[in-house]
Amino acid sequence: MSDRLISAPEAAEQLNVSVRTIYSWISSGRLPSVRLSARCTRVPAAAVEALIRSSAKHGRPDLAPLLWDIDPDRIDEVRDADFLIVRILTAGRPEHVSWMFRRYPRAKIERIVAADRRLSDRVAGGWRNLLGLGSAEARS
Repeated sequence: MSDRLISAPEAAEQLNVSVRTIYSWISSGRLPSVRLSARCTRVPAAAVEALIRSSAKHGRPDLAPLLWDIDPDRIDEVRDADFLIVRILTAGRPEHVSWMFRRYPRAKIERIVAADRRLSDRVAGGWRNLLGLGSAEARS
């Protein structure tokens, strides 16, 4: 472990999240920080490395960029499957989508694309097209 401090933009780049997310995690206590002055906050590199290791340990990509409004550590992949699928379909990156298709049955994903109202018409239509499902009339 190192005592090195890094800037919020550096931490964001390493964690593949926005700088705004880093500051949100700092204010919520999820990510420790050191305030050097009124306008200079740094993050321990060791804390960033620990978050990266924690994400890799779960065998899934880092879902934090998709879970901006909740604590990612409280997500249960089974209990919250529909919620996770909707978030991934809406804002997921390729690594999230790949993990979703490995983790959940295709039939479950197709059911959500066809009927879940949390998906916008545009997003649902795009996924229906990609998955080879019927037209928008199938969504009721």
